[in-house]
Amino acid sequence: MMLSLDNEGAGVDYNSLTVVELKSIAENKGIKVTSTMKKADIIQAILESEI
Repeated sequence: MMLSLDNEGAGVDYNSLTVVELKSIAENKGIKVTSTMKKADIIQAILESEI
């Protein structure tokens, strides 16, 4: 599944994505994802990076 990052995540329901997909998005945004991060933590980090 290819995700478009052109819109900086506008309108994306991150809760509907898998952890693997979220990790990929986070890494594309330059966010360091650790193995101890939970799905909610990754989503929060992505949202904070979009501010």
